[in-house]
Amino acid sequence: MLAEKESSAPVAGDRLSLALLAYKDEAPGLAEPLKFLEKNVVNPLVNHAVLEPYNTVASLANAETNNQVLPEAKLLDVPRAEFLSSAWCSQTVSSGVGMILPYAVAGKAVGGSLRTFGSTIGAEGVTARLLKNEGLANVCGAALYDGFRPLREGESRLGNVAGGVAAFTVFGVGNHLGRNLGGGMEDCGSWSHRFCRRGQPVVGVALSDQRRFARRRRASAGWRCRHGNE
Repeated sequence: MLAEKESSAPVAGDRLSLALLAYKDEAPGLAEPLKFLEKNVVNPLVNHAVLEPYNTVASLANAETNNQVLPEAKLLDVPRAEFLSSAWCSQTVSSGVGMILPYAVAGKAVGGSLRTFGSTIGAEGVTARLLKNEGLANVCGAALYDGFRPLREGESRLGNVAGGVAAFTVFGVGNHLGRNLGGGMEDCGSWSHRFCRRGQPVVGVALSDQRRFARRRRASAGWRCRHGNE
């Protein structure tokens, strides 16, 4: 009897579901907001950050071994949303945040491979700098991930690769321009600081000359007054 009770005890996921159901029953006014949050924020985030990268690895492993070594995970349900609606905006932002992890991992992996390859062949000069370039690693990582990840509706592998390369090329150019702009502002601030410091002695000399001229003029006026009285 005790064994039956232990076997029928809910697992952690069931306990969480029961707790959510109880919470919804106690606060029925939050049922719709929680459902919106789940469908349009949590599900897209989990799909892009966890499930799609897992399915990518699983498809590569299964293709390499010609056997289903890893089962494919079913993506969480994300409803279709009208363009520029609150649901569409939530899904877009959540999906974008979820994509950061797999693209970052792919970029780091490709960057490490390129640096290792450069060290192996003894690359120098432009070739060495190119193989160590972080922007190139991110572009190649995006192309690699987009080329192998499972296709969504209306996508093609070539289109995904081209889109990933274009997007990360634009990001790289933007980062480069931003760094140059920041460096230019720092140079401008440093130059103006040096100019002001160099200008201080000039201003001091000019003020000293004015004071000296004023003293001489007062002294000359006093001398004329004394001799005039005599």
